[in-house]
Amino acid sequence: MHFGTLDAFVESASPDLMLGKKVANFEFLKALLRYGSFDEYHFFLPTISTRLNLQTIIRKTGIEDRILKRLKFYSFLDLQEKLMENDYQVFHQGDFMTYFSSLCFIRNRFAKRKFPITGVTHSLSYRENTLKYYEILSSGSIQPYDSIICTSSGGKRVLEQIFNLIRQQIDLTSGYRGRFDCIPLGIDTEMFTQRDKEGCRKKLGLPLDKLIILGVTRFSVYSKMDLYPLLQAFKMVLESLKVKNVFLVLAGADKLNYVSLLEDFSSKLGIREFIQFKVNFSDDEKPLLYSAADIFVSPSDSFQETFGLSVVEAMASGLPAVVSDFNGYKDLVEHQINGFRVPTYWADCTDQISELNTILFRDIYHLYYSQSIVVDVNMMSKFLLDLINNLNLRARLGENARKSAEEKFSWRVIIRRYEGTWKSLYDLAQNTEGNRGEIKDPFQLRYYDIFRHYTTAEPDKDWEIRISDFGLDVLHKRFVFPIYPDMANLVRVEIAVYIMTLAEHGFIRIGDVIRLCTEKWGVTKQKIMYQIMWMLKQNFLDVHSYQNRVG
Repeated sequence: MHFGTLDAFVESASPDLMLGKKVANFEFLKALLRYGSFDEYHFFLPTISTRLNLQTIIRKTGIEDRILKRLKFYSFLDLQEKLMENDYQVFHQGDFMTYFSSLCFIRNRFAKRKFPITGVTHSLSYRENTLKYYEILSSGSIQPYDSIICTSSGGKRVLEQIFNLIRQQIDLTSGYRGRFDCIPLGIDTEMFTQRDKEGCRKKLGLPLDKLIILGVTRFSVYSKMDLYPLLQAFKMVLESLKVKNVFLVLAGADKLNYVSLLEDFSSKLGIREFIQFKVNFSDDEKPLLYSAADIFVSPSDSFQETFGLSVVEAMASGLPAVVSDFNGYKDLVEHQINGFRVPTYWADCTDQISELNTILFRDIYHLYYSQSIVVDVNMMSKFLLDLINNLNLRARLGENARKSAEEKFSWRVIIRRYEGTWKSLYDLAQNTEGNRGEIKDPFQLRYYDIFRHYTTAEPDKDWEIRISDFGLDVLHKRFVFPIYPDMANLVRVEIAVYIMTLAEHGFIRIGDVIRLCTEKWGVTKQKIMYQIMWMLKQNFLDVHSYQNRVG
């Protein structure tokens, strides 16, 4: 069986490991290749540069040669052919909103055998995604054996409610016909593990004689969390301790200079000397930070957060976690078992924001909403104090956290869950009757019908072409023509040479060229016509003048 995807799972040669979606997709890719059991992995990518970038990144991960041999890289233009000749168990996307319904239409029309298409949820709070949700609801292409993979039960409920609301507001008779399956994000439990605490602190320049509370985040009050309540809770902790032997480390990327506000606020609270900000730390330092700490804290309050990867990383590192009882955190931290969940509160008071969020910037409406969500400061300080004052409690919850991470969130476990889900969906596909292959994608635009009036004339099979002087130079290798790299997926050099040879001794009908080429090369008439038009564009061929054609 084959695995297929239209996703590279990486967005650049240097993945930004501070953005949860990028981390999750890149780590999923590595885990799938290491622990997956597919015979082949087929990557259909839009450009040559995307393919080369992905191949380079995969090689750098140290994937074994026996696995690399199972990887196949294709252009989007190869998709139809490969669907017709291969058995796929699944096509999977790192984001369910990328190509989901369109890929279902293509699958329905061309696949040799039915198979599921799946995609993962990430942030679900972006208003501009509403059009994509509408596309999914109204496409008619999604089958009962397709699935949106939700990383948390809270995220699944959000998506179900969004789909129901859109159907009601637009009065859609159709709806989402696929499944919602819950599979959490995974982590590398060998990378995030318990290390020598003192050694890690020395490497990071952290105090050796303090109990360290760690927060790993992206410093942004707009899209991550408001840290003012945490600083106030930390002040309450310090005021409750006779010996000020605790230290707060806040680490993360800071693109908006939020840290300067936090530094100023902590100074006004009189606690600045007990806090260290580690801004834009390296990827190598990340696991060391967890190992250097004693307690993890994350008071998330933003709808942008759906899962909470840093929480699981901390758990795998043996840290008890104090987190807000919010979003995906509810699935990660079991209260008083491997950490504490701080109560959160929200009232129905944001209609003004909802009415205007069609014109508000994304960061702004996230800020407005999150500033009405309360993370209980008193309870946060209480839970932190409980852990600070009780070594045995820290040890027990930390041990449970590590065990939970290994049993529920290690990539070996997660990939097994994916493969189990894919098999279930594939089996369902084979037992589902009906063929919806003739249904067209309503969002597909046939550009020729729409824009044909832009041009002067439309060449047909009776037009005549011959090789140009420039074409003769190319044919006889007096000039090497530089084909754009991404055009190599559409233009076949051997066919171009054959066409120039046919047209070398005088004018020949386009219809005759198409007939001879389709017989020799076994490609469609439309592909040969595209090749001819490209050769005319690049001056390989001459055509009878437009005046002669219409005269």
